[in-house]
Amino acid sequence: MKRILPLSLLIIISLGLVACKSNKQAGPSVVPETGRVLDITKKNNEEITANPGDVLYLNLTGVGDSGLFWVAISPTSSDCLTLKDHQVQDLNQPNTTSTSKWWFKVEKKCGLDLQFDYGKIEEEPQDSFKVKIISQ
Repeated sequence: MKRILPLSLLIIISLGLVACKSNKQAGPSVVPETGRVLDITKKNNEEITANPGDVLYLNLTGVGDSGLFWVAISPTSSDCLTLKDHQVQDLNQPNTTSTSKWWFKVEKKCGLDLQFDYGKIEEEPQDSFKVKIISQ
């Protein structure tokens, strides 16, 4: 009887650990970067062809300390692109040019419109930047 109790506890604990084992499901595939960076800054209203793994770089400028800024309008979410980095410089500095820089990684084959507007919240934009991204 003394041997049955520890053996029973060992079996129960083993079964509990097996039952509680996490079943990890495969996540989305991660596309490695190609090392190719496409500067789309001067491609307003154009179509951009890219490949999965490419990085898109965009540098938009504005007037510092004006209350105006660049904001992403579309897409609001996408599994086609991921935001790698966004940097804003001199937004609140008077008498300067402010910059907003974005880096996006193309994740898969797809097509989408990428649009940014420049202005104040709840007002008509003073400027706009839009490109169509075709990933193949």
